[in-house]
Amino acid sequence: MEGVTSELIAKQMKNGKVRLVTKDDLLDIIADEFTNKNEKVDSRKLLITAGAGDIDKLVDPIKNILLKSIK
Repeated sequence: MEGVTSELIAKQMKNGKVRLVTKDDLLDIIADEFTNKNEKVDSRKLLITAGAGDIDKLVDPIKNILLKSIK
């Protein structure tokens, strides 16, 4: 919809922990947050991704990162 942006949606969300990232940075950020080798990863973390266009191309890379974090 014209005029609807990620920033606009994020501002409407009630959770103060909303974090907007670019697709270019997403995989590195997920790897840092979910596979930090220096500390135990909190199993209660929740990752929600939303997007349009070609965001579906990141499903398998994200899945692979998360699977590594539980090994």
